[in-house]
Amino acid sequence: MMHLDHPRASPYPMPQTSVDSMIAPAPLSDGGAVPLLDRAKLGPTVAADLKALQADLEEAKRLAAEHEAQLVGKNTELERMTELFEKTRRHLIQLQLSVTNLRDERHRLANRAMECDALQRKLTLVSVERDRLQEQVIERQRWQG
Repeated sequence: MMHLDHPRASPYPMPQTSVDSMIAPAPLSDGGAVPLLDRAKLGPTVAADLKALQADLEEAKRLAAEHEAQLVGKNTELERMTELFEKTRRHLIQLQLSVTNLRDERHRLANRAMECDALQRKLTLVSVERDRLQEQVIERQRWQG
C-alpha cells in the first residue's frame, strides 16, 4: 500500500481484493502475453496511473531501441576509425622506412659528390703539372737545338 506522501499516492482507498485476482494476461502485438490489471476493479486514479505507467514503458522501449540503434552506429564508427588508425599506422611505418632510405641515398650521393670534387681538384693539379713540365721540355728543346 502506498503512503500519501508518495508522488503517485491516491487519496482514494484501494479495495481489499488480492492482486492475483486482478491480473489477467493481455496479448501483445508480438504474440507474447503480459499480465494487465483488470481496469474495472481499479479506481479511476489507479487506472490513470496504470495508463501513465504503460505509456512510460512504451516510451522507455522506444528510447531503448533508439539508443540501441545509436550504439550500433557508434560500433560501426569505432570499427571504421580502428581500420583508419591501422591503415594510417602502416602508412606511417612505410613513410619512416622511405625517409630512412632517402637519407641513406642522400649520404651516398653526398659522398660521391665530394669524391668528384676531390678528383676534379686532383685533375686540375695534374693538368697544371703536365703543362708546366711540357713548357720545360719545350724550353730545353729550344736551348738544345
